[in-house]
Amino acid sequence: MKKFLAGLIAVVVIVGVFFGCNFANFNDHSAQITVTDKERVNEGDSSKYLIMGKDENGNAVVYENTDIFWRGKFDSSNFYADIEIGKTYNVTLVGFRIPVFSWYENIVSYEEIE
Repeated sequence: MKKFLAGLIAVVVIVGVFFGCNFANFNDHSAQITVTDKERVNEGDSSKYLIMGKDENGNAVVYENTDIFWRGKFDSSNFYADIEIGKTYNVTLVGFRIPVFSWYENIVSYEEIE
């Protein structure tokens, strides 16, 4: 019985994380960021782009820029090349910042503020 209960809990957690991650790809919200740095982070066979900056209140923020199959976003490298340090952008984000899992909000679109 204990093994069954442990297995059931594991399934519920895995399904919850899967659906939570997919939901995170559709919780669009906006922010304004002045870019202070950019970095490419390698994680085994994959990598992701990080965009660091200051929000409209001067707080430090870090967003990721990765492809999202569910959103049809396959041009993260172009985003990374286009976003410039020192410029300010309105960005549309999805996802959640969960530090314990090293999860960042993901930039799905951006527009430079002149």
